[in-house]
Amino acid sequence: MQQNIRPVRRTLGLLFALAAGAAPFVPDSLIPVAGAQERGVLQARPETPSNAELSRSMTLLEEMSRGFHAITEVIKPSVVKILARHESPLPDDLMHRSLRDRIGSEINIGSGVVLDTDGYIVTSNHVVDDATSVQVELSDGRKYDARVIGTDPGTDLAVLKVSADRLHPAQFADSDAVEVGHIVLAVGSPFRLEQSVSHGIVSAKGRKDVQVNIDYQDFIQTDAPINPGNSGGPLVNTRGQVIGINTAIATESGTSSGVGFATPSNRVRRIVDVLKSGGRVVRGYLGVQIRDVGDDFREQLRLADARGAIVTNVLEDGPAHKGGLKKMDVVRGFDGRGITNTAELRDLIAAALPGTSHELRVWRDGSETKLTVSMAEQPRGFVSRPVQAEREEEDDPSANGDENDAMDPLLEELRSPRKVYIDPVGIEVRAMTSRLARQYGLEGEAFDGGLLITDVTPESVGESAGLRVGQVILSIDNVRLRRIADLKGLLTDQKLDAGVNVRFFGRDGEKTVTLRVDD
Repeated sequence: MQQNIRPVRRTLGLLFALAAGAAPFVPDSLIPVAGAQERGVLQARPETPSNAELSRSMTLLEEMSRGFHAITEVIKPSVVKILARHESPLPDDLMHRSLRDRIGSEINIGSGVVLDTDGYIVTSNHVVDDATSVQVELSDGRKYDARVIGTDPGTDLAVLKVSADRLHPAQFADSDAVEVGHIVLAVGSPFRLEQSVSHGIVSAKGRKDVQVNIDYQDFIQTDAPINPGNSGGPLVNTRGQVIGINTAIATESGTSSGVGFATPSNRVRRIVDVLKSGGRVVRGYLGVQIRDVGDDFREQLRLADARGAIVTNVLEDGPAHKGGLKKMDVVRGFDGRGITNTAELRDLIAAALPGTSHELRVWRDGSETKLTVSMAEQPRGFVSRPVQAEREEEDDPSANGDENDAMDPLLEELRSPRKVYIDPVGIEVRAMTSRLARQYGLEGEAFDGGLLITDVTPESVGESAGLRVGQVILSIDNVRLRRIADLKGLLTDQKLDAGVNVRFFGRDGEKTVTLRVDD
């Protein structure tokens, strides 16, 4: 390992000198248009570079290449490819067999990082969520079945375990020491191309409120190209050390647009330590809904600035209710720390241990007051952010979606087919997106997921019940639908014989109908 790291250290000064434009390492001969920067003015320099200058330039580039190669040699043995299989959500019987054949089994492709020689591996939760089987392929081509040891949807992290020898654990660095502008590499399996490496810089730190279904965010932003399949793989520094786990991208096309997000290594290590021990992550719970103040509410609430989080709802008999917190209160401080926005307050609540007491500084009716609340334990399945509709892979790659659709966990589009035909009912459905909402005249409606009906067979059970193209199925027997896989267990022969209640949205608003398939 030391032999690999040394050339990285030797090249480090060179790389940062390039970023800073240091003259000794950037000969004038490298400037594309023969010229030089002199006192802020680009001066013409028509002379041809000398052989000595060209030689120095070639040496410089070769040294950079050796540096990047050394980094990849350090990290690649620790990066694995993950294949998570999801079986068809429908029962294997005569009535549903044709539909099962259409759906088949779904496979998520992702990446992971070896944590230790005991076989523990960290990846993104959305790669393995609801998987019926998981396989890990090591960098040397060996393949092993993996067990999911623990998951934390709140940070989109999961820990797997394989029984394998000759593993190469990655070294994790202090993500707090990472600075904007630092050179980074991303390694993973984009588009099934395992052990792919890309590079860029740290574009920003502490990104919160990125529009993904991940509750607790503190992302490192990078322009290193990451794509579907990179999810769960490492973002590494120039020593080949992990500074983050690649989680999401901002995109309008489904591929990298130069804006990616990674969960910082310090947070990863804290979550991993809990999951490896077989435990689950315990978070505090206050029992409120909150939103940013914004300029619109600042004037209404007579606030000098827009700092804080407005309480929009208080759960009856919850910790906040018992502590005296009221609707339209603005939380401006938590245990003496100022609160700027909802993301900060959300993280502080989650980090508080159940049973502990905390002081809130609250703006109410034009003045400040202080309240003491006792935290409860966050319920299982709790979600602090509105769940977004699942993004589909667009038929037209040149079409652009809304800005609100731009942020999605990597591989989310691979978790379910674009559309399926529900044979017993006679309808075709697909996951709802903003683009489809515009296409079917539903723009402006707020859907928490839902399955859009794109085809109805004439004289079918669905048509007889009143289902039509352009309607959005919201739930079946009060179970919310957000993706195709949510149909699992809802359309069995037994349930269809007895009748299932389908709630949908159409041009006349929300309605509920009963679907019954007679023999």
